[in-house]
Amino acid sequence: MDEELMNNHLFGRKISLLVSLCVSASCCFAQSETTSETMSLDALSTGVPETVLPPLRSEQTQSVEVSSSPSDVSVTVTVDPNIADLEKDLTAYLSETGNVTTTTLADFENLMRERYTSEQTVNLKTVVLGTLKNSKDIILSGYNVRTALNSVIAEEGIYDLQTYASANASDSETPVNVYRNTTTKEGRAVYRLLEEQYSLNAGMSQLLASGGTVDWSVDWEKDVTNDSNTVSPSWYSGTKVSISQPLLKGFGRDVTEYGIRMAGLEHCLSTQALRQSAIDAVGNAMMAYYDLVQANATVLVQRIALAQANELLRVNMAKYKADLLPQLDVLQAQAELSQREQDIVSGLKLTGDASDQLFFYFGDLLSSKNVALIPQDMPSLPAYELDEDKFMADARRYNPTYLQTLININKAQETERYAYDQMRPNLTANAGVRASGAGRDGIAPIDGVLDNKYTSWNAGLAWRFPLQNRNATANYASSLIGIQSAGTNRELTELNLLTNIREGIRQAQASFARTQFGKSTVEYNIQKVSDGVKRQTVGLATSYDVLQFEQDLANARISLIQALCLYNKSIIQLEMMKGTLFNRLCITPCGDLVLLNPNSLTKVPM
Repeated sequence: MDEELMNNHLFGRKISLLVSLCVSASCCFAQSETTSETMSLDALSTGVPETVLPPLRSEQTQSVEVSSSPSDVSVTVTVDPNIADLEKDLTAYLSETGNVTTTTLADFENLMRERYTSEQTVNLKTVVLGTLKNSKDIILSGYNVRTALNSVIAEEGIYDLQTYASANASDSETPVNVYRNTTTKEGRAVYRLLEEQYSLNAGMSQLLASGGTVDWSVDWEKDVTNDSNTVSPSWYSGTKVSISQPLLKGFGRDVTEYGIRMAGLEHCLSTQALRQSAIDAVGNAMMAYYDLVQANATVLVQRIALAQANELLRVNMAKYKADLLPQLDVLQAQAELSQREQDIVSGLKLTGDASDQLFFYFGDLLSSKNVALIPQDMPSLPAYELDEDKFMADARRYNPTYLQTLININKAQETERYAYDQMRPNLTANAGVRASGAGRDGIAPIDGVLDNKYTSWNAGLAWRFPLQNRNATANYASSLIGIQSAGTNRELTELNLLTNIREGIRQAQASFARTQFGKSTVEYNIQKVSDGVKRQTVGLATSYDVLQFEQDLANARISLIQALCLYNKSIIQLEMMKGTLFNRLCITPCGDLVLLNPNSLTKVPM
């Protein structure tokens, strides 16, 4: 009776095995069998050239046979010939690559050593200082600041004292009809009138803050003629003071100094752009530093995983030779060893990329062709208070992009006031006074001017105004739109800052939590690898299990490293968004960028 139950039990297990084999052998063809006997290639590859997909075979040779006797169960599996054809096609594809020399990990590392012949240690301080000194973005922004400053100086030139002078000489011969006898007025003749004139004029003018102009000039003149009715030579001189003052349009300091204030605001914009460029360059360089730390640490983890796979391969090889393990376990270890070598090659490539990227920010990339950077400052978990309201207050106070929106609002308001002034009528008052003198030598006219014997004056008003005034009206309407646009841009910038700060806070919180969970995950996986090796030694675990446990440990360690670096990068990004990165690094811009560390005061010229 017991033997019959045992046979029934074994028969049930065999039937279950057969059912599972049947399902796995025919599941992919179940739909085609219920709908139609064959499935065309066009139905599977619509729009795809037939040369891309291998032809499908309607005849499937994979089968499962089940005996009706409980004591005799046989399974016959016939391999689809299509697989062999596909293998041949794949071999044809690979044969087109030509002769490829097999490269080992040692060969690749030797190649990397030839590529990087020297090493250079680097820390965060050298990264920050080097970036401030060598960043091309900062240098270009510095040029813009200087250009804007020169524009301010140029606009202030409206108050420069204007001087002028001119000298002229002329000689003319004029025919004149005259009487031969001037008394009786009889007879006519043509008389040649000769005239020579020499003049000199000089003066200066000054623009007033009110928009008016004060002008002072002196003139000197000598006339020579053959006219008997005129004293020759004759000398004249005079001096004149005049003023011109707009009363409506163009009146006042606001209008006069409009260009100066606009140039000053442009200089403020370029200064904030310089601060933003410096913050971006330093922040990106610091994050590139942590990318390098992560890349180097990842390679270290991959080397540990490689050593573990190599040790497992050694053990499996010894057991295989002793007929304690099948060859499959050796092949699994060898395949995993090759995969981990491939991971190290990829990791070394990423390390080189991170090193070049860091050199791009803080050093000369062209001169660092054969230099590998070795980071010294490792990532930590500094205490960092995450307060959204405080972060937004700091951003409104320090963020250069937000401050630029406020400056643009000031520019729009200045433009609106100037455009309103331009709609006014042009009413200008003019006044002047002149003292003159004359004589037969060059000194006498000057004496006459000084004695103020001959004085003249003038005064008047000038009015000018276009009746429709469409140009000024349209410009004023555009200035009002400019104010609205500047205000909307400020609101949009504030919303973007709020969004980015919230994302940064969540990123920092998640990264910090990942580090806490990551530590536990690494510890559990270390124990799992240790137990797996012990169980594999006594045959309770397979080589595949041990290799998977080791890979899980490597992934956990890499994830922990990523979380640590990402937490530090999140802090940097938050400081960049607030505009307080320099405050945190004890750097303040004051003409030069000065490192305010009392132990090492260092100036970095812009």
